[in-house]
Amino acid sequence: LWEHSLDDGISVLHTAVDAHIATSHALLPLMIDRAGGIVIEVTDGDHMGYRGNFFYDMAKSSCIRMAFALSKELAPHGCAAFCVTPGFLRSEAMLDAFQVTEEDFRAKAADPDFAACSETPFYLARGLAHLLAAPPKEFGVLASWTLAERFNVCDKDGTQPHWGKYFREKYGETTAGIDE
Repeated sequence: LWEHSLDDGISVLHTAVDAHIATSHALLPLMIDRAGGIVIEVTDGDHMGYRGNFFYDMAKSSCIRMAFALSKELAPHGCAAFCVTPGFLRSEAMLDAFQVTEEDFRAKAADPDFAACSETPFYLARGLAHLLAAPPKEFGVLASWTLAERFNVCDKDGTQPHWGKYFREKYGETTAGIDE
């Protein structure tokens, strides 16, 4: 915390958290009139473990807490909220940042296991599509790899990346779950 700019850190928190709050604040009055509405928060990680940087950790764990709090506030209205996380996202921006393409990212990766566990945005979306066919009634934090296993979905290239397994093997266990 003390090694980072306080102004920059608070800016990160406001940018990350305020957008989620403002969106829900505008949406929820429209949603609670009809039972069955769902708020899906997207974050980084399916756990409440530390994420390596104070401000980043606060921003990302806030999404989980927000979905948890909203699940409690929305339940009396027949609505739900939960949180989802992709693994390491192999988006166009990340491919550009690593100066690779969808075709050559595996061959150019410094860590082939890391590359094999990365996923496109379609992976989480495919899992969510199946989940929303019978949405959960209770709060949870769901990962793309968990949804893939549950619904037997694959990424665009036919793989089932499991970022959680890779992360545990590389860095150790995280604190799982969230309680009241």
